[in-house]
Amino acid sequence: NGKQLVLSKPLKYFQEKMPASFLRIHQSYVVNINHIKKYLRKDGGNLQVGEHLLPISKSYKEEVKTVLERLM
Repeated sequence: NGKQLVLSKPLKYFQEKMPASFLRIHQSYVVNINHIKKYLRKDGGNLQVGEHLLPISKSYKEEVKTVLERLM
């Protein structure tokens, strides 16, 4: 919805309370796997989630690949 939130706790805190359908892809991003439209390999890896193109960080790349392979 475009709203920005300022949080006093780390994203990991909130991620632990989310359902298993949420996946950490970057230090700044957790996504709902049900909303992933595309995986793009360019620039080290990106996910199209809705209308947004989000980067996948190197530290989360293997986990993201594993989850995406299970979904296929």
